Amino acid sequence: MQRNSKCCKCDNNLTSKRKYCNSCHAAYMREWRKAHKPNDEQRIKAIVRSTTNMLVRRGKLKKLPCEICGNIKVEAHHDD
Repeated sequence: MQRNSKCCKCDNNLTSKRKYCNSCHAAYMREWRKAHKPNDEQRIKAIVRSTTNMLVRRGKLKKLPCEICGNIKVEAHHDD
């Protein structure tokens, strides 16, 4: 099955596997977020994820192997 390589809304060429180009997708998400506001818990989690990723990129936080299985591919996680 071949995917359409044009945006469904504006007919611009697609650079990803989405059905919308980046600008149409951004416009859609802006409208979607107006109707789907995050609750306090979701907002806090998003802030923590963003801060953690920034600290990893800056080298202030180092990814270590899993304490249980030793796997190198890990996510940021805490016990509580």
